[in-house]
Amino acid sequence: MQTQIPLERKYTKKQEEICNLLKRKLNNVEREYSKSNREFDDNSDEMRNLQNKKKNNNISTEENEALDSKSKKSKQLFAKAQHSKISRHFAEQELEKCLNTIH
Repeated sequence: MQTQIPLERKYTKKQEEICNLLKRKLNNVEREYSKSNREFDDNSDEMRNLQNKKKNNNISTEENEALDSKSKKSKQLFAKAQHSKISRHFAEQELEKCLNTIH
């Protein structure tokens, strides 16, 4: 004979599982957010160094081309970082809603 688990308890268990999945999702999103910001910061530092060289008229043709490339890459990395920031915000909201339904 099986013991009946109250429906409310089943619901809570399922919600806990969902919340755990959302926690993992948030961790992944936060890792991506950190990675995007690091890439953007690294690219910005390299770009700043090249811009200083250019300002002092001490830049080679290759470095000038690298500066152009880094400038384009900077825009892409900024967009990626912004997307990650938004994803993180929504993941936090989802998790908060889930946790509120349990408690």
